[in-house]
Amino acid sequence: MEKTFNKISESLFTYLKDNEHLIITLDAENSQFIRFNKASVRQTGLVDDASIGLKYIANGRTCRGAFTVSGQEDVDYQRGKVEIDRMRIESNEIPEDPFIVLPNNFGSSHEINNVNNLPFENAVNALTPAMQGVDFVGVWVSGKIFRGNANSLGQKHWFETDSFCLDYSLVTPSHQMVKGCYAGNDWSQAEYEKYVENSKAKLEIMNRKPIKVNTGEYKTWFEAAAVADFLGMFSWNGISEASLRQGCSGFGRMRHEDIRLSSKFSISEDFSPGFCPKFNSNGEVSNESLSLIKKGKLMNTLVSSRSAK
Repeated sequence: MEKTFNKISESLFTYLKDNEHLIITLDAENSQFIRFNKASVRQTGLVDDASIGLKYIANGRTCRGAFTVSGQEDVDYQRGKVEIDRMRIESNEIPEDPFIVLPNNFGSSHEINNVNNLPFENAVNALTPAMQGVDFVGVWVSGKIFRGNANSLGQKHWFETDSFCLDYSLVTPSHQMVKGCYAGNDWSQAEYEKYVENSKAKLEIMNRKPIKVNTGEYKTWFEAAAVADFLGMFSWNGISEASLRQGCSGFGRMRHEDIRLSSKFSISEDFSPGFCPKFNSNGEVSNESLSLIKKGKLMNTLVSSRSAK
């Protein structure tokens, strides 16, 4: 996949004229998915897909295009040329971009994470035995993802990794559910079976007679899945610099009034696990770790080069 990306990038850069800039991104996967219902396989398949994104900059304008990668060098080159020709016309018809971000060359990067994943051909036999005895509903996804970024000034980034995720629910006859999500990039059969057995134990609790809870104050325990959903709210116009300045962030008072969360709460942007690339669609590379909230205090915000303007 990396060779395909390099060939597409190199050929399209030669098609540019003077004073034209181009940023090329690749988003690809080679993955397996299996859908389970009542602890049985209901659907399975393989996905081998790749797409190219183009960001064309000229005349103080920014245009975007995209096409699906065929794997045939001449076909992909022709698709790219068609998009560039279209964007050349479009750039003469749209207003200037006041926040235009020109590409730079701050150096390239190359990261390939070779991990211990569950082979596609072994997945069904490895997963299904632990599911038996309960109404198990879920989706298994595993395989490689590929991300690439290159610009016409010579900067290039490449990232690929392997990972897996089993997102599932165990259902009681009365339609009570226990949610589980076993994910990572280092497969362990024993740890997987232990995780599912733990979910089954929780299902027994769900079968008990419900207890009415009166209005009042109680200490509440959030499962990992609930915490993940809670933290997901931070992406809803959360601690990005643009959202804070535009007044649409729920954390504005932390910036303007020094309001703080609990001293027990800290969150950081952390790329060290290797699940996603450190570079963005402009080819800008983040630090491996950035503290956002430390002991309840807002320390840093997420800033893109466009927001910085």
